[in-house]
Amino acid sequence: MKKIIILLLLSFNFCYSQHLKVEYNFVNNVSYKTNATEGFDKRIAEINKKPEKQILYFANGNSFYRNFPDQVIVNEKSRAEVDKKNTKIEIEKFRKEDLKIFKEKGSDHYFQFKSFNGEDFYQKLKPIFSTINYLNDIEYVDNYKCKLVEVTTDRGQVIKVWYTEDIPVSTGPFVYGMFPGLVLKVQSDNFIIYATKISNEAKLSEVESINKKLDVYEGSSFENKMNEIKSKEANPTKIRKEIHL
Repeated sequence: MKKIIILLLLSFNFCYSQHLKVEYNFVNNVSYKTNATEGFDKRIAEINKKPEKQILYFANGNSFYRNFPDQVIVNEKSRAEVDKKNTKIEIEKFRKEDLKIFKEKGSDHYFQFKSFNGEDFYQKLKPIFSTINYLNDIEYVDNYKCKLVEVTTDRGQVIKVWYTEDIPVSTGPFVYGMFPGLVLKVQSDNFIIYATKISNEAKLSEVESINKKLDVYEGSSFENKMNEIKSKEANPTKIRKEIHL
């Protein structure tokens, strides 16, 4: 009887992990200074303090992680009369950046979608940690028993990652998906991500795929691309100004 129960549990976990949908809350602990006017800058700070809903979709070994940036605010920065019929209005517009991260089955790389001034491309990422320490600490996240692993980034930042072996798939939020179980919590001095709902309700249509037609940048080529974009933004040709975070 015990063998049958164990086999049933293993079968359940296997089926459960094939079409995962995990909802997370992302809490940002860093205050970013923008080039917006003072009053508008405070409104942006208030939005960034609120937890943001993010979702991980996992099916057939492929993962897709995204946010839902539905907050858009606009501020009239200045108004000047050009003549009796025309008025020049300068506005500031804030929206959170779309977060879309892809990982294909069998790959050790992630692809993060980027979009600036109508140009779309991907940044290719491979997480490299200087140290990976599996510890004996236990924490429960959404009733799942999680083990702790501490990783140190190449910049010396220590990240705490909590994963559960109850759902034996190597996936998780952002680029934290190479551990022996589903990652349910990630914590650093700058942010915390924690799961709020776990189900097997992911649809294949929700697991978006990479657009093979878009350019991919990695390492120095990505840095050069971002410097090119910043250079263009430093010399705006339009009155309408957007702030992307």
